[in-house]
Amino acid sequence: ITQPNDRSDSQQLRLESDRNLVRVVTIHKSKGLEYPLVWLPFICGFRQQNQALYHDRETFSAMLDLQQSEDSLTLAEEERLAEDLRLLYVALTRSVYHCSIGITPLYSGNRRQGNSDIHRSAMGYLLQRGQPGNAAFLADALQELGQHDGIQWYSATEMDAALWQDN
Repeated sequence: ITQPNDRSDSQQLRLESDRNLVRVVTIHKSKGLEYPLVWLPFICGFRQQNQALYHDRETFSAMLDLQQSEDSLTLAEEERLAEDLRLLYVALTRSVYHCSIGITPLYSGNRRQGNSDIHRSAMGYLLQRGQPGNAAFLADALQELGQHDGIQWYSATEMDAALWQDN
């Protein structure tokens, strides 16, 4: 390891045997690839757009509003969400057999009650249909989602270790 030599048989063998190990890959790097199992523990994270940088809806040219008007910030936030939705699609379609998603109500600042900010993330936008809501609202959305075939959801407080054991 301290003196790497890519021509060494032992190091080449090690590289060839690493194929079945865990890989941590960004969503951008995973585009077009498939993995047997995918975990997305932080897929509900997002960065709210704080710059009024967006594309004009008619000419598609990049616009930067130095005045940071509310309309410009709204357009920039819409573009951020649209890109996050595209990345979410890429992330959700990489798994062959199983995809686990971590979902939790997100609060900005020191808030821990009331409406969360998860609806501003791509996953939260889809689950809550763009509507703000508290943790109970999110749980109801997850219950509704769980009614579809092939989708199961578990509350972290109700998880049983036996769910993940071979029978």
